[in-house]
Amino acid sequence: VAFDETKIEAFKDPKVREAITLAFDAEEAGIVGAAGMCTVADSILPSNCFGYKSTGAYLNGTDDDIAKAKELLKEAGYENGFDIALQVRDRDGALGEYLQAALTKIGLNCTLEEMEFQNYRAAMSDGLITATIGEIQTDNSGEPLNAYVYFTTSQSTMCGTIPDDDFNALCAKATATVNEAEREKLVKQIQEEAYDFSYRYWLYEKQKGWVYRAGVLPDDFEAYYGNVPMGFRFCK
Repeated sequence: VAFDETKIEAFKDPKVREAITLAFDAEEAGIVGAAGMCTVADSILPSNCFGYKSTGAYLNGTDDDIAKAKELLKEAGYENGFDIALQVRDRDGALGEYLQAALTKIGLNCTLEEMEFQNYRAAMSDGLITATIGEIQTDNSGEPLNAYVYFTTSQSTMCGTIPDDDFNALCAKATATVNEAEREKLVKQIQEEAYDFSYRYWLYEKQKGWVYRAGVLPDDFEAYYGNVPMGFRFCK
């Protein structure tokens, strides 16, 4: 889940961002968005990223979390909440509805717009997306670059980036450092600081599968590709 602080001033406040995370139950989101075929995220970095370290499960959405979120919003000056537009691809509609309900629980006026893929891509390219759901492919990230590029302002859209020059410089340095011991220190520092700056919240990591000789399966046998049921016969 990514937020663009250039569109909504409230996102710049760390208390607001913390309140938003408290609204989500990552395990429930994984059931809705990935049919339960996922691992709940317990770090701000992908588990296969160099230097990954588990920080324990988070995003639980309990009653206590909701109460704390409302208190944080009050402290930040948003006791009555604020308007937030959540825009997602139509294939993410069910997960979008779940997240919309979660944000509403903490007092935010969250509208949801489901967009056809081409329209969504155009809106993203034009910088029109305020808050959205995305997927980051890190199948073979091993090195920091693939994970950290999504934290920096080098990506094609500002949605979800960290607009902090020092943090971006730290990411660039880690990416370019060849010495593994030195890079591990930089990675640890990035992981710690990312929580202070991040405008993205990881819900889960999907579990992928491949089928050998998929064509022999019955026509009505379904699996989930992303969030869309797809016959295994199409997945080879």
